[in-house]
Amino acid sequence: MKHVTRTALFVILSALMLMPALPSAQARLGETPEQCNASYGKPVSSDTEDLKTTRFARFEKSGLEIITTYSEGKCVQIQFSKLNGGILENEERAALTEASRESAENWLAADAPANTSFLRSDSKATATYSTKSKTLTLTNEEWIKSERALRSKEKIQHLKDF
Repeated sequence: MKHVTRTALFVILSALMLMPALPSAQARLGETPEQCNASYGKPVSSDTEDLKTTRFARFEKSGLEIITTYSEGKCVQIQFSKLNGGILENEERAALTEASRESAENWLAADAPANTSFLRSDSKATATYSTKSKTLTLTNEEWIKSERALRSKEKIQHLKDF
């Protein structure tokens, strides 16, 4: 337990030190497309120009590619990766998760000391870092559950006449 506490403290302190270096990471899960645009600027691309119906938007800011996903007008997923294809270091991942907090809840490293998986303390969001794609993904858990249920339903749709 002592090791986890030191690791958690290191991650939090690192995040606080790096926050000024990553000013672009201010949009949060639960925000509207307008709020995300205010944080990241005009999208480089999106599925539609209409902010009321947009599902995806791609931004570039401060050397990062940021992809936001929306459901019912709210941001339900944010993906961060470096434009140069580089690795997001532990301190950068910690700073991005902290800067992207939706509320006063904390992000807890679920797999310390690797710091590739985080759980928000209210269990309503997760953050995972893929070492393969070098992408940090923050996701609203309720949306993930509803998407899984929808996909499961679609998979068995062809069996409805049995």
